[in-house]
Amino acid sequence: FRSVVERALGLRLVYARPQLTHSVSFEFLNRQLVWHAFTEFVMFALPLVNPARARAWVVRRARRAVGLPAVPVDAALSALPDDACAICFAAAAAATADAAESCAAVNPYAAACGHRYCYVCIKTRMLVEGDECACLRCGAKVEGVRRFAELVAKEESQ
Repeated sequence: FRSVVERALGLRLVYARPQLTHSVSFEFLNRQLVWHAFTEFVMFALPLVNPARARAWVVRRARRAVGLPAVPVDAALSALPDDACAICFAAAAAATADAAESCAAVNPYAAACGHRYCYVCIKTRMLVEGDECACLRCGAKVEGVRRFAELVAKEESQ
């Protein structure tokens, strides 16, 4: 029954020609089931994809295919003072013209090449870019970072 009123009155749908065979097409149902399974898979897989990391991967691959270095080395970033964070400077330069004032490294960590970055900046960049993280100042591969204060103390003790 399609509604409560039809059920109460006992009304039913009856075919006009009862001698015809009644075929049911499952094509629509199959399409719906496949589409539902596909959307469930996409909803499962979507949180596993990091868009920033995927974008960085595509940019690096495209630059490498053209013959350019994985990360462009900007002369303005290379000329920054030693205590400045290049990542903070790049973000501030995109926002305002007075970028050099707010780019001192907070809780400085140094890459293997010796350039300093804020801990949060460099760790976020390493998480996003993974194994292919590169120094913005010299283009060297950043595989790990150490606290700058520990490096200074180690150099002073030697």
